[in-house]
Amino acid sequence: MTKSQINGKLLEQILHDSFLIEQLSDRVYKLLREDLRKHQERSQGYGSRI
Repeated sequence: MTKSQINGKLLEQILHDSFLIEQLSDRVYKLLREDLRKHQERSQGYGSRI
């Protein structure tokens, strides 16, 4: 079984389970918030140099 097939099966399982959808959504949200926080920290550092 290829990686693509495994990912497809996993996605199929997630789409049919509302609890897994919620867990995936929460994880994506947390990752996006962390990325935004890091981006804001970097941006503030640039502003203080000017």
